[in-house]
Amino acid sequence: MMTLQFILTIIIVLSLVASVYYSTTARSRKTVKEQGISIARMNIAMGMMLVSFAVVQIFLFGGSAVRYIVGFAFLILGLVNIYGGTKNYRVYAKLPDETNLSEKTK
Repeated sequence: MMTLQFILTIIIVLSLVASVYYSTTARSRKTVKEQGISIARMNIAMGMMLVSFAVVQIFLFGGSAVRYIVGFAFLILGLVNIYGGTKNYRVYAKLPDETNLSEKTK
């Protein structure tokens, strides 16, 4: 049980770091494709973090109804984030490279 808690804590911390990293780098990207891919990766990392929170809430601690409701809400939000992030990643990966953000805003 302690090893599962340790592994989930590592996943939560790594996905939090990845989410913050991709969120900050998305703002400095030059093309629409690079920015979209960074945001999609951020969504995937955030989804992994929420799913890990959900597993901790649902399975590792004794339960009250509120804990299960919050856990299932995190699980649903995490799965939606992972699905949306992978879908957006596929869309942005197919875009051509030459679309600049500065050209789009003019």
